[in-house]
Amino acid sequence: MANPSMDKNGDLSGGTIGYIKALSALVNRHVPSEVYVVWEGGGSPRRRKIFPEYKANRKPAKMNRFYGDDIPDTDDNKNKQIRMLIELLKWLPVKQLYVDDCEADDVIGYMCKKIFQDDEKTIVSSDKDFYQLLDDKTKIYRPGKKVFVNKQDVINEFSISPDNFCVAKAFCGDSSDNIDGVSRVGFKTLAKRFDMINEVITIDDILEESREQVNTAKKPLVMYKNIVESEKIVRRNMDLMVLDDRLLNLNQVHLICRIVEEYKLKNNKIKFWKKYLDFDLDGLDVNRICDSFNHLTFT
Repeated sequence: MANPSMDKNGDLSGGTIGYIKALSALVNRHVPSEVYVVWEGGGSPRRRKIFPEYKANRKPAKMNRFYGDDIPDTDDNKNKQIRMLIELLKWLPVKQLYVDDCEADDVIGYMCKKIFQDDEKTIVSSDKDFYQLLDDKTKIYRPGKKVFVNKQDVINEFSISPDNFCVAKAFCGDSSDNIDGVSRVGFKTLAKRFDMINEVITIDDILEESREQVNTAKKPLVMYKNIVESEKIVRRNMDLMVLDDRLLNLNQVHLICRIVEEYKLKNNKIKFWKKYLDFDLDGLDVNRICDSFNHLTFT
């Protein structure tokens, strides 16, 4: 959240203030029946076991992006703002989920595919990994660009259906997560050589077609040979990238379901005010913020 706020002690608080403002604006504008805030749970040991180099090049997220490199964005300040945000959200009618040893993406994937598969829902994120979850019941809202993304948008951009987006990424890799792909294979190449719009395609479909090209064509494209030789990498990538319940253990699944079913909503303006003052924060119209969530209390 690009917000220049500081608290009354002169410490950076733009992440906390910006998040609250952005969430309030979204709730006020789109009037959802429920709101879930899903926190990172320390990463996925199962992914690291599959691929120890997973996200090895990932830089820590910043809470105070407004300042760039002018003011140090220390871990202490980031952790402090996250703690403040968690405490403030406790007094608003939103459900917070934190599942230990688990990525937020997996929690969201499980909720979309298992718990709310028949419900209209919107994922608020700029992460394209969520494109694989798009369907007739699921939309994505990109807060940076303030636009919704639907299935047709993905097709227009990548020439690939969201149903096949994860399969395509397994072949293409993902440099942001330090995941290598197949040499000379990108989204445009896959879309050109395989029909990834009109039908659902599996990894095995692409591997089988590539083997056939290698074995029968007089001059098969190098791409097909690279795909065949990279089968282990592709299957590994699919295990790393797919968002469902396969990387969650039974205890994690039970915790997600319990929070969704049993989390007691609160909308306590007085307690919110108290926390806000205790943290010496500044920059929020607390009355307006709390009032924007009022409809959730009665849903």
